[in-house]
Amino acid sequence: MRRAVISVISNFVEGYMKASKKEKLHFMEIAETSLLELEAQSEVCLILNYWTNENYELFDKKRAEAGYFLYRYRINIK
Repeated sequence: MRRAVISVISNFVEGYMKASKKEKLHFMEIAETSLLELEAQSEVCLILNYWTNENYELFDKKRAEAGYFLYRYRINIK
């Protein structure tokens, strides 16, 4: 999960710095995919009782906010 979080941030920054739309979109897509990985992994944490419902809901809220941010940014690039 730590790697996926770092991937989201790193790919966003790398894509943000690219000049072409195509490259920007490529890195935003990778960042969004890493967010999807986090969604699946967080559900596994809940199922295996590594997290409480409260922990899961807090994490999922923050993940969803990051996803919305990435989505809006990607739409603005297009």
